Amino acid sequence: MKEKIRLITMNILLNIVFNIVFYTLIILVVYYGAPLHETFHYLPCKAVGLNPNMTYFQVNCNGIAEKSHLIQFFYFMGPYLFYLVVLIVLYLLSSKNNYLKYLIPKPFFDVLYNYISSLNQSDFRFLLQNTFPDKIPFIFAMLLVAIILLMTIKAYFKYRIFSFSHIINKMFYNQQ
Repeated sequence: MKEKIRLITMNILLNIVFNIVFYTLIILVVYYGAPLHETFHYLPCKAVGLNPNMTYFQVNCNGIAEKSHLIQFFYFMGPYLFYLVVLIVLYLLSSKNNYLKYLIPKPFFDVLYNYISSLNQSDFRFLLQNTFPDKIPFIFAMLLVAIILLMTIKAYFKYRIFSFSHIINKMFYNQQ
């Protein structure tokens, strides 16, 4: 009985350690992966014939405010549309490849990071400012984020992303 309690306690503690390491890695990937996010602002700007200027954490697209609301939606929400596609692909492939499930939180954390890191200059704020009084692009942007959030939550519970027990069992107890 004592041995079983010790194994359960060890499994819980190792799960906590693995989660801390995992989410630290996710945060680092999100932070240093900022150019990927900015690339999907750059592409719609370039596609409509504007001359974007891209730095590590920002894309300046002079003239986007004069474009249609649809073009502005694709410019400001380009990364989030990309994340939705990536999330759908990961969600579908994670049932076949058990380790792909650990990539699922990345899109949500990037959305969260982008929103928190630029409260005064977020993509959502600029979209709302540039398309006001027409709030439809902003509403679609919020729906997009809600879908990303809901898909991430569903995947968390479906694939048990929060649990590293199978890895711990393989590493320490040689169990499948």
